Formats: sequence, C-alpha cells, structure tokens
Amino acid sequence: MSVDPSLGTKVRNRLSGFTGPVRLAIVAICVLIAAAVLFWLFNEFFYYLLAKSYAEEISEAYNLNKGFTKALIWVSFAAVIIFAGCTFSFSKRKRVIGYVGILALLIGHGVLIGMRDAIYDRKGNTEKCYVLNRDGIKILNHVGVDPDTGRECKLLTPQMLEKYTAYRNGKRPQLVTESNPSFFDPVSGEPIIWFTKTDTGRIELFDLMGFDPQTSEELGSVLNND
Repeated sequence: MSVDPSLGTKVRNRLSGFTGPVRLAIVAICVLIAAAVLFWLFNEFFYYLLAKSYAEEISEAYNLNKGFTKALIWVSFAAVIIFAGCTFSFSKRKRVIGYVGILALLIGHGVLIGMRDAIYDRKGNTEKCYVLNRDGIKILNHVGVDPDTGRECKLLTPQMLEKYTAYRNGKRPQLVTESNPSFFDPVSGEPIIWFTKTDTGRIELFDLMGFDPQTSEELGSVLNND
C-alpha cells in the first residue's frame, strides 16, 4: 500500500495556516484519537484472547469438535465485551450487571471444568492419586497423604488405572503361579506384581495391589518394597 508523498506536505500547509497554539491543539487531538483507537484495538484483542482461552479449556474438558469450539469462542467473546463494557458505564445498574456477568462467567467456567473432573489431560498428565484401605479404594485430587486415613496417596498413572478399575469392581489379588512372571509393565516400567512374606520367610507373589488374604497385611510393591 503506497502513501501519497505529497500528503505530508498538504497537512503541513494546512497546519501552517493556524497559529502555534491551535496547531499544537490539533496535533494533541490527533494523538489522543490515535491513542484511543490503539487502546480500543488492544482491549478487544485482550478480550478475544481471554474468551479463546476460556472456550478452549471447556472444549478440551468436554472434547468438543472444532465447529462447537469456534462457536463457543465467539459467544464467550461477545459476552466478555458486553459485560466488560457494562462495568465502565455511568449507570450503577449496568455496572452491577457487568460485575455479576463477569463473575458468572468465571464461576460457570470453574463449575463446568470441575463437573468434567477428568483423570488425565491431553498429555496424559494427572494430579490424581489412589488410596487403598481395607474398606476399598478411592481417588483423591492431590498426591500426598490421605487426611482421613494417613495413608500414602499413590499417583494414578494410565497403567495403574486398569488395576484401580479392577480392584474397584471387586477383583482382589490372586496368587501368581507362573514360574517366570513379568514384574514390571514393559511400557511404563511400573510394578505389576505385589508380594508378601510369610512367617516362614517365603515370598508369595500377587497380581494386584491389595491385602494378603491370609494375614490381611498390605501387599508390598516390588519396586520400592513398601
């Protein structure tokens, strides 16, 4: 896009017809208008990025297709513009509507993500863990120690999810009778065999975490001998 080189000359000639203070006022007004336009563009771009992030998190949680995701982005963008605009209104009623609308968007986003409560993200990462006790097995949202039982909450990896599901559905550890069993998962390297030591010092192997059916003691992991 070419710019007419004589445009600057024409502008200067026009301004030269005014006195110094008037020229200064005109330039100041032009600068203010340009700054206002740039601020408006930056503001709208920020609102768009905010709406895009908002919508994409919900889309990822509920596995929405691209069409629904785009629609959600534009709906969120429109809602953000409307409510944000209301917060700058001279009307107290509109300002309240703006504040309530923005708060509703934030709360709604958190509730929708929380309702999905997925175990893994798209990269396979998780912060969830499982706690085993004699009453059953449960999932917590933070790795560490279960505050109710004081037992360690162990990371629920994709490989352990199958074991967790089996245990939750009623399966209990069975004695391994193979002469040469696989002790670790070939993909993740995680233990898939648990053990207990009898009173006579003999080691017995089991195919699932849990408790020794004879002594009711928790089975140890072959990885860390817990």
